[in-house]
Amino acid sequence: YKDVSTVDLNVLRFVRPTGSTSIEIAKLAGVSKQAIAKSIANIEAKGYIKRRENADDGRSQIIVFTAKGMRLLQTSIAA
Repeated sequence: YKDVSTVDLNVLRFVRPTGSTSIEIAKLAGVSKQAIAKSIANIEAKGYIKRRENADDGRSQIIVFTAKGMRLLQTSIAA
């Protein structure tokens, strides 16, 4: 996982396995919504997370791990 930066890991640690909104992640990470949006886009481009529609709130999206992201998560936990 050489393409994962420390910044990426600091964002990914706040994504729940069931998914999180970007606002939830920003609050937990202590950064602005704008900063987290940029990080999420970067991590999504690497294939570790994806966005899906939020069934509870059509205005937001849920950030979830992809299969690649779940493998990273499992590797990180095992380390």
